[in-house]
Amino acid sequence: MPLSTLSAHIKLLEDASLAFVVQNSATRGREKLVSRGINHVNIDLEPHIESQNKSAAFSIPLGSYTDCRVEASCGLADENGIVINDDTPSAFYAPERVHAQLLWFSAAGSFVEYRLPNHMLRDKDLTGIMLSCELCSECPNFNVDWRSDITFWINGTEICTYDCPGDMGGRQGKLSPQNWSLLATQFGFLKNIIVDREGAYLDQYRVSALKISQLDLASGDFIRIKIGIKDSAKHAGGVNLFGEKFGDFPQGLMIKIDWQD
Repeated sequence: MPLSTLSAHIKLLEDASLAFVVQNSATRGREKLVSRGINHVNIDLEPHIESQNKSAAFSIPLGSYTDCRVEASCGLADENGIVINDDTPSAFYAPERVHAQLLWFSAAGSFVEYRLPNHMLRDKDLTGIMLSCELCSECPNFNVDWRSDITFWINGTEICTYDCPGDMGGRQGKLSPQNWSLLATQFGFLKNIIVDREGAYLDQYRVSALKISQLDLASGDFIRIKIGIKDSAKHAGGVNLFGEKFGDFPQGLMIKIDWQD
């Protein structure tokens, strides 16, 4: 395929957020690194004439969590380096946390929790919710063979647990600052957690029969999104969460909710 044609196709994929392109210095000039933007696509060929599909999308700043429980090893970093001090749990309550582009914690029972408004969901026929984030395990420095059972909750209901294979490093993350040590965590895995009318999914794999109607997303004043390590986790290997300026994917914590009018 001619390079011009290839570039045109990649540009279309990039505009649709189906692919991400990062330019790096190469031996000769510049090189473009292309990675997929999502792991799972649903194509609905059944027309919906009587109802209109709508959605609300949220890009949540990594440091805007509303509750947390952390123990060392833990910390936060922005583009300029570590916020406050490494392995200092009290740093998670500092005002500077709102600028975090990377956060990590390691102990069983540790978590961060976010809240979203839900006023737009009143009296709506909800069809799906998706949580998308880049993450990996957490150990001192990095260890690609460091497993961790990372669990996701919505409104206090456990959705699924991701068996993460390791704390990823050994090369610069595509978006990680150049001043971030190569001895530290650099990138993670993009994971999509979906709950719809048929069940719950981790990427393209159905993990349970839990349905969106069981999550009470329109009740109360907000939706709670929680990511952490259960007290009973077999592999309590911690969590690294990446913002849009760290890791391999230019996004932070993304939430999308679908409904029909």
